[in-house]
This record gives sequence, C-alpha cells and structure tokens, in this order.
Amino acid sequence: MGGCIAGARYYFHINAKGDVEPCIFAHFATHNIKHCSLAEALDSEFFRAIKAQQPYDENLLRPCMIIDNTQVLRDVVVSCGARPTHAEAERLITDFGSALDAYAAAYKPIADEAWASLGAAKEEREAVACVS
Repeated sequence: MGGCIAGARYYFHINAKGDVEPCIFAHFATHNIKHCSLAEALDSEFFRAIKAQQPYDENLLRPCMIIDNTQVLRDVVVSCGARPTHAEAERLITDFGSALDAYAAAYKPIADEAWASLGAAKEEREAVACVS
C-alpha cells in the first residue's frame, strides 16, 4: 500500500457522532459530517497535512503515524487544532506519548534490518531475472 492508508489516502473513519477521523485508532477530528460535506472534511487542512507527510518513513514496515512515527499525529493535531473525539483520546499523544516513543525507537532497528533484507532479496531476484 506504500505506507499508511489513513487520512483519506485510501481510508478514513466516521464515528457514530459524525466526526471524520483519519483512522479508527486516531480519535481526533476537525470536521463533523453533520455540519459540513464529506468532501469538505476530507479536503480539510487536517487531512491534507496527514497526506502531505505520507509515507512517513522510507521503511514501509513502519507505516503508522501513531506507533511508528509518533510525532506525525502529535504535530497535525496541534497544527490543525484537531479535537479529541472520544473521552480521554488526547492521552494517546500525552500520557502514552513516551511509551509509544520508546516502542517506536525499539522497533525501528528491527524494522530497518527487515526492510534492508527485503530490498536485498528484491535486488537478487531482479539480478537473476536479468541473467535468465
């Protein structure tokens, strides 16, 4: 998929209250379909900011703005004035922020090694295909 599919790149979520969220796990919104068109919500600064950064990393084994590239969600929530859409949703970027940062930092070298291995395997397959 070339990274994260959220933020209306290929996917978005509308909760039961009508809030248009970038992902079912990212409970933040700037628009509600009861007060605007869906096209307006998806063309919002919030969704444009998310899509503009995708993919968040060259390593597509680290696609998520919540657990792999933790600063992305925090930055767009603040810069676009997104509001939490569920009780205590802001804890995802406040209280749990340091734990998510630690997880992302621990996972990065593992994912980077796996990504490099995938790249090497692809190059080997392409070289064999050229020889045959």
